[in-house]
Amino acid sequence: MQLSGVNKRVKWFSRGVTVLLIVGCNGILLGGLWASGINLEIILSQAEFFDPQKGACVGVAWVDVEGVDRPLRLCSEWLDFRDISGKTHKILQQEVIGMKTNGELYYRDQHHSHLQVAGLVGYVILVIGSGMWLKHSLIRWYRTRVEKRCEGPS
Repeated sequence: MQLSGVNKRVKWFSRGVTVLLIVGCNGILLGGLWASGINLEIILSQAEFFDPQKGACVGVAWVDVEGVDRPLRLCSEWLDFRDISGKTHKILQQEVIGMKTNGELYYRDQHHSHLQVAGLVGYVILVIGSGMWLKHSLIRWYRTRVEKRCEGPS
């Protein structure tokens, strides 16, 4: 077998490994994201509360706030004057709301979101780096195997 035949076989092997690793690494990434329980909708969104200087309240509700003995009456739906779409903004009902010592409200899951995002980015880098290392290792292994087979017994 000629050297071009070796290169052709390695090229096809490389393509197959690439496709398998793309599918496999994406599965690992999505599985890790699912297993972590991180809610990207909360972390990456600009979850907000009503600001009377930037909008108009159109609905109120009694909301349980972590750290407060009884429910608080909060603006649950408002128009934001900065939003030209005219859509109403709402507090996230499914998320736990906390109160800082200065009385400022926050979403508990978004409070430490920078750490979660940093961990997620680190995980993505680890999976991609491992996939790239594995791809190069497999291709190197296959190339030496094919070249030895082409050389024949010494």
